[in-house]
Amino acid sequence: MTQSQILAKLSSHDTYKGEKLSTFEGVDFEMDFRAELLPEGLEIEMSVQSPRVCLAGIHYYYALQNRHGKIRAVVQDVYNDMGIFKPMPKEWCKADLQHLEFDLSHFADYGFLPLKNHQGEIHFETEGQGLNITYQGDNEQISWQLYSPKDATFVCIEPMSARNPRGLEVTHSHFIARIEIV
Repeated sequence: MTQSQILAKLSSHDTYKGEKLSTFEGVDFEMDFRAELLPEGLEIEMSVQSPRVCLAGIHYYYALQNRHGKIRAVVQDVYNDMGIFKPMPKEWCKADLQHLEFDLSHFADYGFLPLKNHQGEIHFETEGQGLNITYQGDNEQISWQLYSPKDATFVCIEPMSARNPRGLEVTHSHFIARIEIV
């Protein structure tokens, strides 16, 4: 560990206020965690092992300046709407159905799959600032969730190690995300 790095190992047998973490999570697990501040941005790495299906990811909210913003990403031509994959609407795309350009003044609670199976990149723009979020996993079970109510002051961008968080498939998840201010 350095001044710009945090390393942690967490187990479902660890306790919080006298209760095992498995009581809160509902499952046994082991997790290795690393967060490091790099010149390019913040990098977060997680590895989770469980006897039951599991996922790893980050769930973070970003401010929308003046309630305006845009998400750009290269994605597969389907999106996840409450666990059901549907064809990508043309009005969400630029050039073709794989170049997502989502206006955040509209309601969003959708999941997207990266074009490449193991890695993806999301560009978030709002007035005067922006973020690049890159993410990767060790299998094709990665995606990202976009959540923002209509005319909200925030957006949640959640890259994760699951293709469909309502239908988990793996008992080991390894995930890396990097957040860069642009």
